[in-house]
Parts: sequence; C-alpha cells; structure tokens
Amino acid sequence: GSMTLVSSTLAPQWFVAKRGRALSLVSIGGVVGSALIPPLNTWLIASLGWRVSWQVWAVLLCLVMAPLARLLVRNRPEDVRLLPDNRQLPKSGSAGSGDDSDQKSRRAEVSWSLGQARRTAAFWLLLYCMFVPSMVNTGITFHLVSILGEQGISPTGAALVLSVIAVTAMPTTLVAGWLMDRYPVRYLMALAAAGQVFTMVYLLSVGSTSMAVAFGVGRGLVAGVEQMGFNVIWPNYFGRKYLGSLRGFAMTVTVVGSAFGPLPFGFAFDRFGGYSEIIWLMMLFPLVSVACALLAKTPQKQRPVRR
Repeated sequence: GSMTLVSSTLAPQWFVAKRGRALSLVSIGGVVGSALIPPLNTWLIASLGWRVSWQVWAVLLCLVMAPLARLLVRNRPEDVRLLPDNRQLPKSGSAGSGDDSDQKSRRAEVSWSLGQARRTAAFWLLLYCMFVPSMVNTGITFHLVSILGEQGISPTGAALVLSVIAVTAMPTTLVAGWLMDRYPVRYLMALAAAGQVFTMVYLLSVGSTSMAVAFGVGRGLVAGVEQMGFNVIWPNYFGRKYLGSLRGFAMTVTVVGSAFGPLPFGFAFDRFGGYSEIIWLMMLFPLVSVACALLAKTPQKQRPVRR
C-alpha cells in the first residue's frame, strides 16, 4: 500500500500542464512489472518453492530498490529550486520575475486540505469509484485460477491472462493520459466502470484459452484507464499541496476494498459451488460507479466575501 501511494503521489508533484501524459509514462514501469512478474513468480515457485521466492524478492527490494529510491528520488520540484513542469523559481528579490504563463498556472492551481475536500460531494463519489475496482478486481484476481479452472483453463493459462492484462494496459495508459489532458477525467472513469461490467459478463462465457486471452485484453483496457483516472483526478481536483494526505485517505479505502474483495467470492464458491452468482452480484457495484463518476464534477472553492 505504501509503495503504491508513494509512486502515485510523487509524479503529480512535478507536473501540472501535461500531468496525464507524464503519469502515463511513469506508469509504464508498473505495467511492465505486472506483465513480467506473474510468469516469473510462477517459475520461481515451481523451481524454488514459495518461501525461497519470497526471500529472493526481499533481497532485491532491500539491495536494489531501496538504494535507488534513496539516491534518485526528490519529493517536490521546490526541493531542488524548480517549479512544476520544469519551470524555474524566481530569483531572490525578484518576486515579479517569470513569464505571465508561469504566474497564471501557479494561481490557477487551488489546493484543498483533507478536511476541506471531505466536505465536497466529489470527494466521496471519487472514493466510491476507487473502492469498487479495488474490491472487484482483487476478488477476481485472487480467484482467477479457480474461476478459469472451472472453465477448463490451466493455472499457466491463468498466469498468461494476468500478463496479457498488464501488456494491454501499457499502451492504454499512454493513450488515456493523453486523453485526460484534453477531456474531463470523470467521463473516462465512467467509461472504465462500464467496461468493467462488460468484461465481467464476458468472463462468465470464457471457455478456451483464446477466450481467456480476449478477457485479459478487455480487462487490460479497463485497467489502463482506471489507473490513469485515479492518479490524475486527485491532483486535478484538489491540488498538490495536500496531495499526500488526500491520497493516503483514498489509499486506505482501496486497501479496505482489496481486503474484502476476495471474501464474497470464497463464500459464494462454498455456498453455490461456483462463481457465476457472485460475479453477477458484483456487477452492480461498477454500474453504480458509472453514475458516481459522471456526478463527480470539479469542486469549486468559495471565495471569502470582502466587506
């Protein structure tokens, strides 16, 4: 949870004008990892066992990722005397320096604290839109081997589907980031929620490896738009200054969704001997997300009345 929060909060601090495109490029790392890690983990577990596989990843995180983060990461552009979008801070004693576009872009970004954001309808609507895919996707992913196994797909085929999802999400995030710099993010989030419903309907009819791969492609398209929407909309709606606390609150909601997601799938399998009933029931949540995303308009701060 913390690793996801850090990466999704860091990049928006550095970009404003083309935030969608910047975040789409940054997200490639996560997408590539999601594509490569499932088959790699499958091989590691088969070769070394799951305990040794965990230890391999622990060593890599400690000896590779942590030192790289310490050496290369800076929290905000202001920490190295820059402004977002590679603009220069005005020199000391020259408050009026800088071109007009820089000054306008700084004035245009309004920051909301967590307390202020929680008093807006958009905040809660967006939280619901984040909670639902976290819950539904985690439930399906945790049970994917079993779901596809009932339909004649091998565990290796299920791992392939996860890689297909990631590979498809990669170009989708690039396109979605470009679109989110031009169109309201909430429309694309509503489109992703509708796509979630369609992929769940299709999952019920999967009967071959090729159909499972087609499901992975559809799910990857939805995942790419979802990921970009959730990363872009928080700084776009509520600014950069309090982004850490806002994203931390939202991340808590997604973690709760992830925790509860697999449980109803397991209960349904024990009760009904399959997954069809729970998948149909879970479709109701993204259907509501479509409406919530469309209703989540950009909040407007009321200016204090001058007397």
